[in-house]
Amino acid sequence: MTCRNDLNYSRFAVSAGRGLGGAVRRNRAKRRLRAALDELAPSIPPGWDILLLARASTASAGWPELRQGLTGALRRAGLTTENE
Repeated sequence: MTCRNDLNYSRFAVSAGRGLGGAVRRNRAKRRLRAALDELAPSIPPGWDILLLARASTASAGWPELRQGLTGALRRAGLTTENE
């Protein structure tokens, strides 16, 4: 989910619900999303609030698939033009 903010920087939040599994699995999924987002953050323009929700496949997907999925989601939201 994305929303415009009136700031000179973008803010990011990562969440994982209990349906994803235990705390270890949820935290791993969130860490992986944050790491992928750290690589893509420079290509995101300032002034956005972005909420990422971890899904079941987040914890088990390979790194290229995770990064490709996040890049695609950001592109669909109109926040980046970076190639997958």
